[in-house]
Amino acid sequence: MIKCRFGRYLNTNNFRYYIEFHDSFLKLPESLDKLSKAFIEDPKYHKMDNTNMINYLLSEYVRHQYFEEGKVAMENRIVDYYIHDCKCLAEVIFKFGFYIYKEFNINIHTCPTLSSIALNIYLNKYLPHPLDTDSKDISCIPFITGGIYKDIKNAYHGGHTDVYEMYSNEEVHSYDYTSMYPTQMVKWEMPVGKVNKFVGNPLRIETFDSLCKQHCFMKCTIYVDKSLNRPLYQTLVKINGSIRSVCATGTFLNQWIYLPELCKYYELTNGKIRIIPESIQKGYLFESKNIFKEYINDMFKIKQSVDKSNPMYLISKLLMNSLYGRFGLKQELSIYNFLNPLEIEKLSMGADINIKDVIEFDDLEKSLLITTKGADEVFLKSSVPIAAAITARARMELSELLIDEKLDILYIDTDSFKCKQKIIELEKYKYLDHNELGALKYEGTFKESIFLLPKVYGGLYKESGEELVKVKGFKDKVEFNQLKEILFKNQSLKLTHDKWYRDIMKSEIKIMRSSYELSLNDNKRLIDLKTFKTRPYHFDNYNPENISN
Repeated sequence: MIKCRFGRYLNTNNFRYYIEFHDSFLKLPESLDKLSKAFIEDPKYHKMDNTNMINYLLSEYVRHQYFEEGKVAMENRIVDYYIHDCKCLAEVIFKFGFYIYKEFNINIHTCPTLSSIALNIYLNKYLPHPLDTDSKDISCIPFITGGIYKDIKNAYHGGHTDVYEMYSNEEVHSYDYTSMYPTQMVKWEMPVGKVNKFVGNPLRIETFDSLCKQHCFMKCTIYVDKSLNRPLYQTLVKINGSIRSVCATGTFLNQWIYLPELCKYYELTNGKIRIIPESIQKGYLFESKNIFKEYINDMFKIKQSVDKSNPMYLISKLLMNSLYGRFGLKQELSIYNFLNPLEIEKLSMGADINIKDVIEFDDLEKSLLITTKGADEVFLKSSVPIAAAITARARMELSELLIDEKLDILYIDTDSFKCKQKIIELEKYKYLDHNELGALKYEGTFKESIFLLPKVYGGLYKESGEELVKVKGFKDKVEFNQLKEILFKNQSLKLTHDKWYRDIMKSEIKIMRSSYELSLNDNKRLIDLKTFKTRPYHFDNYNPENISN
């Protein structure tokens, strides 16, 4: 949010008025085209097709005629297009605010993001009395910062994404979980209440089984047996000069883990993934309670009860999927100040100042100083224990499939996977075939498929013969045969696409042709091009606190 003040009172630094500018995309993270059709019935307020306008702006005609007699006419055409966009967005924001206030009694203009709107709805309607730190009620959400935040965030990992088999000319079936994270929020109890820190090894006074029943984050050593081709434990390691999130085998020292996750892996692998008992150093214990069930179920009911054309369908979907993100909010704040060189020099001499950047301007005496405050200095309403527990539960959900050696899983990505078996037709997994939260949804069958890298894959659909190719970070079309060239000839593919660049300081937006190189790498798993299969990395005594060794 940017606040612009004006109308200064005489001889004071006070102002009569101000205007606040909010980033609408943070409140409604969808395209204006989709939003206008979802919220506005009148088609005259629907988003205009921008293809013609982009082609117009990029045309040689505009570049040449702009400085000649056609300048005014071109400017009017462009301005009219933008005014139409502003009207569409204004209608969308008004309708969105109306529905949120009517349904949940929340003013969207007091919340900067969609996740903060979701949090306010949750705290006001589903947790009616946010409890202070002195309360003994275990429904109290652990909003934490400082040293505890720094420790537990080391146990906070994202989704599991891996390639196990790179090519298949047999049938491969694609499956996707319905609302993976909201499902975990409904099914499981979360770490709540006051934080209880322990130093030393709790196994000296209690059994491992009793410890596994608790919501605990701890620092310890993890062993993953080398015989596992699809290891489940995810951690950060340094590979090829960069820190990667991988599932590898070996011994991993000084790991911060969410205990229920490791207990689950111990059970599934019959001890092939385990905590080294004597390695436990310290940790944090929480109470547990299912605190999200009512919120998620209500949003899901709203979504199911209305037609897709109803604005509440999109609103309920967004709110259901956004609450989790607010709990994973980083405890860091950026501060922006316009200062002269002397003021910047004085600030930089302070021991506690963390200067991120200094941006100078040719026509100003002052520079923009960007500083950051970390977990020791700020307190934002986030709860990394809850965020870490939700993502861990999602990985645990998929772990039962991954550990099943009878399943030929070629590719996995957080809440979806590609497999040679028809999962929901197998007796063991028929329970996943339903229409509620957490259902396994069949998306289609490939007759030929390639999985080059995480989030880079393609296939030819069995029924239609149509191509599906997904390349993360590349906007233009990539052909399936181009992926085959990369895989079978081990060549890199050099592509180009238009990228939008914005420079807030210069008030510029540019569309520039940008290069994109696509090639094989073994940043997550080791590749065998003879078999087109991959295998996990193995580490002996990997210590993240001494990664140079």
